[in-house]
Amino acid sequence: GICVDNLYISESTLPNAGQGAFSRRFISKNSVMITSPTMISTRDFLCPDTESNNSTESRIRCQMILNYHWGHPESNILLYPLVPAAYINHGGGKRMSGQKPNARIRFSLTDERSMQFERGPLEDLLKEKYSTIMLDFVAIRDIQPDEEIFIDYGRQWESAW
Repeated sequence: GICVDNLYISESTLPNAGQGAFSRRFISKNSVMITSPTMISTRDFLCPDTESNNSTESRIRCQMILNYHWGHPESNILLYPLVPAAYINHGGGKRMSGQKPNARIRFSLTDERSMQFERGPLEDLLKEKYSTIMLDFVAIRDIQPDEEIFIDYGRQWESAW
């Protein structure tokens, strides 16, 4: 089995961020704090009208959906976490949040299927009738109980804000 109770959801320490994910117990550096199954989708499916309708409202609606998905800017594939990992807020980049990341994401090292997709094109997922990718959220330093978890969403995300 996979432990999914290392994190809990509470009000974020970041102003106007809503909720965040917090460590329920001490998590040592390089430990997996949570493994998340993901729902797979595509940008085209989630934001079908942004090409034909480039209005501000359409772009904002699409961006609000994309904010909760992970993907590469050069890929149409998007991953949505299905456990409290979805509540992990941004820390990093220009330090606009004032927080440094204390976790990172990787393809799960315990799920053979996820490792297969790490080695090949993610677009192959679209050929499957049912596909799940598991992502590990790994501590990049020791994390104390009740500490909020942050990952670096990347420069592109930060530039969009």
